[in-house]
Amino acid sequence: MSEILCEWLNGEVKLSRSVVPGSFSEEFSNGYLLGELLHKYGLQDDFNQFSQSRVANAKLNNFSRLEPTLHLLGVQFNENVAQDIMTGQHGAATKLLYELYIALEKKRKAKLTGVAMEAMRPAATAKLKSIESVLYRERLKTLTPRETDLQLQQISERFEVKSKAIEDKLAHIHVAEQQKVQKLREEQKAQDIEKHHVGRRRQNEIMARIQAAIIQIPKPPPSRTIKAIEAKKFLKKKREAEETYKEIKKFEKSMAGNASAGQSQVTDSDTQESLQTQKLQETTLETTAQTATELLNIYSDDEYIRKIQKRLEEDTFAREQREKRRRKMLMEQLIAHEAEEVRKCMLKYITHAKLVI
Repeated sequence: MSEILCEWLNGEVKLSRSVVPGSFSEEFSNGYLLGELLHKYGLQDDFNQFSQSRVANAKLNNFSRLEPTLHLLGVQFNENVAQDIMTGQHGAATKLLYELYIALEKKRKAKLTGVAMEAMRPAATAKLKSIESVLYRERLKTLTPRETDLQLQQISERFEVKSKAIEDKLAHIHVAEQQKVQKLREEQKAQDIEKHHVGRRRQNEIMARIQAAIIQIPKPPPSRTIKAIEAKKFLKKKREAEETYKEIKKFEKSMAGNASAGQSQVTDSDTQESLQTQKLQETTLETTAQTATELLNIYSDDEYIRKIQKRLEEDTFAREQREKRRRKMLMEQLIAHEAEEVRKCMLKYITHAKLVI
């Protein structure tokens, strides 16, 4: 059907602009070509007042002038059809052209002019149609937006597009800034975690060194300690007692040998004197043995040994306490150093966050 209409419009009617099947909605949207078509058939006497402009006022003028002629031909036409054609609704212009094609072909076959068709209408019908035309124009004005409104709408749409583009740009910038801040935070967090791990490894290494280290406290020279001096005195007295005891034994043996050698030569008086001397020697030997035993008992007393052992234990305990205090001091220094490092990291992170904000 579109091809038949194109052949009719371009071949028989010969409009000022040639049309193709897909261009009906755009070419006939302002009503100018419709007025030219009716003028070709001698029905639109006021065609010189039609406008080719596509503004709202020009469309309103053209379709207001088309309405009486279309009703004269008996074509179904009202403000809604006019609104559909002006807005370029698909199929609206094609349907109107098909109805015009049929009506104009009937007119051509009947060989009627526009004046004859106007004269053939009853007066009442003509008057009614004039009233309907007035109402049609009023309703069409209400449906057709003014040119200023269209311009304002176009300006508003243009500014809305620009505003949306600006908003999208700002949103993109904001998202980029947020991603940048998030990236910086993640990098700072990774650095803090790495520092914490390094600090923890250092702490573990220090603890391992402390546990593995064998701290040797140098012992004072034996000659300068009270215990060594007392031990030397004890050994010296013990050696003196043993030497005295050996000398007494040696003296007793020599005395016994001399007595047996001169026994045959002594007289009775000598014998008595010798017995007295032997008794004296025995008494002296007993006294010397008793003295040596007492010396040994004195210097080998268990209480004195216990005192020495107690002093050794006290020295060992004091040395262990000093070692504990040293380790405790090292641990406190390590904890204080780690706390200071954490505080510095947090202060740096807060300062960086304030600068970014």
